Amino acid sequence: MKSLSKAIAIASLVSASALTAQVANAEVSFNAAVVSDYVFRGFSYSDNGFALQGGADYSHESGAYAGVWASTLDDGTDTGTEYDVYAGYWMEVGELEVDLGYTTYNTIDDGLDTAEVYANVTKGAITGSIYLDIDAYET
Repeated sequence: MKSLSKAIAIASLVSASALTAQVANAEVSFNAAVVSDYVFRGFSYSDNGFALQGGADYSHESGAYAGVWASTLDDGTDTGTEYDVYAGYWMEVGELEVDLGYTTYNTIDDGLDTAEVYANVTKGAITGSIYLDIDAYET
């Protein structure tokens, strides 16, 4: 529970920062959920059980966005909290929608932290995406 309190405190700080930085033509939104299973890229991060999740997003009409998201974790033997921080830029290029961004995935007390950059290109109903774990390329 101590880890969850830390995650809530971090999310609150980021949310408060986003709200004070809000300018005309920008939007702040919040989300919360109780899910039956936290699955990410084909793996259950809640031991096939429920998870509590929530986040806050800031977006500007220029295409810039940033946010924070958190979830409870359970690997079957231990529980914890994950919080992700991300920022990016979305734009239209001709008939394409392009989304470029950066995400950090962080766990409290586990040390399983990593970061990645991503690019998504969409035309109509088709999206191509690439995600690169930049921690894997450190020298």
